[in-house]
Amino acid sequence: MLFISKSIRNFMGWHGIGLLLILLVAVCPSAFAATKKMSVEQFEKLIAENRAKSDHALANSLYDVELTEQLNNVRLQAAAAALPGKESRAALTVIADIAMFLPLPDADLVGDARPDIATAKAIYKSGIDYAEKLIPTLPNFFAARTITRYANTPPHSVWTVADAEQHQPLHPAGSSTVMVYYRHGHEAIDNASANRQGNDVKPRPLSTQAEFGPILQVILVDSSHGFVGFNHWEKLGGVKAAIFDYIVPKQYSHYSVSVPVMNDMEREAPAYHGEIAIDPANGRILRMTVLADMEPDDAVVTADMLVDYGEVEIGGKKYMCPVKSVAYSQEQLLVYTGFNIEGNANKHAGWDTFAQRQTNVNDIRFSEYHQFRVDVEIVGADDAQK
Repeated sequence: MLFISKSIRNFMGWHGIGLLLILLVAVCPSAFAATKKMSVEQFEKLIAENRAKSDHALANSLYDVELTEQLNNVRLQAAAAALPGKESRAALTVIADIAMFLPLPDADLVGDARPDIATAKAIYKSGIDYAEKLIPTLPNFFAARTITRYANTPPHSVWTVADAEQHQPLHPAGSSTVMVYYRHGHEAIDNASANRQGNDVKPRPLSTQAEFGPILQVILVDSSHGFVGFNHWEKLGGVKAAIFDYIVPKQYSHYSVSVPVMNDMEREAPAYHGEIAIDPANGRILRMTVLADMEPDDAVVTADMLVDYGEVEIGGKKYMCPVKSVAYSQEQLLVYTGFNIEGNANKHAGWDTFAQRQTNVNDIRFSEYHQFRVDVEIVGADDAQK
């Protein structure tokens, strides 16, 4: 356990921090095709061998792939350049997003020697100090948040065999762009922009909040009660970043997962773990991941989040703020067994959990940062009459 300063702990009081993942549990059976698990090298070979396919056909092939390793930015850009069009690049985006929670291939790691314990502690503390200084100095601002949603589509009923066969693998499931306001450490959505024409305003099965600062506080405070240790060096945005593992026990968790089930709402704060990427030169936090340690019999078995930070300009000054985020959930599907597949009554009626899962992925991009301020001009009575 590493040192965390008293003042960063005090953020807990004025933020009411916690991350909310809202997950809608499906009520349906499962009939999904098995995914093809591939290493990064095998995935790149697949793209190279299928470049002659149409954009649509190649996209369908890619949606069936599950990577077993993380695809770094260099490989991701090369793969995108090799694809024929928009559909296949969308498939690449969600495949890479899911894989961002996995380790890199050994070949993509920076092979420098591990720092000694004192140096590792100093790097991690520089990240704590950086967050402690940055978050209170963030101005009031607003930014555009663009979400592209991906999901698989389970069958909608159990009445007929034909219904059970109507499903889709992972595919784009809508998008929206809204303005997010950050005021005095709190986030708010601009409802007018959320309802703007062209936005997908259907009920959203997956949503997140707290990317602007509070999630960093959650991790830094919670991990002070758990474990933090250096893992490896990695290139992020041209920077050799120090990657730290952390583990947070359930009793110290403030990572909130909220699951609507039927007419009730279940909310819990599970144990979680993840990584924090720190620039050793100045303590800037470049990336953080949160992977919830859900119980095997929970309806939601995956509730993970990633935030990439980059330098943005707000009001003429540079700040490290979110530029990309990924939210990833998997739910065990439930079905009422009161009727069998032919529609006849089943004397062993009840709820059953299927092995297949509903997957939801949000690819989130932040842009158009602007300082939020109100200009007030004081004038005399004579001027006001004019």
